[in-house]
Amino acid sequence: MKDDAEILIDFETFVLPFMADDTSNDTEKSDEDGGEEDDDDEEEEEEYSREEALDAMQQKIPRGAIQLGETEGEVDNWTSWEIDDHYYLLPWEGGQFDWALIRISWDDNWGRYDWESCARISGVSNPTAAARVMVEKLFDKWGIDLNDSENEFHRNFLDSI
Repeated sequence: MKDDAEILIDFETFVLPFMADDTSNDTEKSDEDGGEEDDDDEEEEEEYSREEALDAMQQKIPRGAIQLGETEGEVDNWTSWEIDDHYYLLPWEGGQFDWALIRISWDDNWGRYDWESCARISGVSNPTAAARVMVEKLFDKWGIDLNDSENEFHRNFLDSI
């Protein structure tokens, strides 16, 4: 790994081609008439499967990606919500970066999985080192205190990389 001065980490949002065309996680149905949904729409909503939606999204990830693992837990604040994030490291194609970190994240409010671009890095050729640096800096950016026992699942994930 190069000196920290030569490492560039970027947290700007980016969209990779396989992330842009995603309709596999749409669970909301619109009713153009403003009346009640018909039975077919209700049946389609009931058939939504988290496992199938996650699998469909994972099938879109390019073969060169490295599955880093997942964080699962529950956060309690003024309310509680479920954390179910699946992280992937991808080689960055062309340009100033070497690697990209993305995740498939469960949105507890909307009841669906979403794509999220997390970070890009340059100056680190080793995939394990790149993943570890990006995840650690990402958690720091999010204000996750890895020494807090409530964040043990985040700490364990980082330690597993």
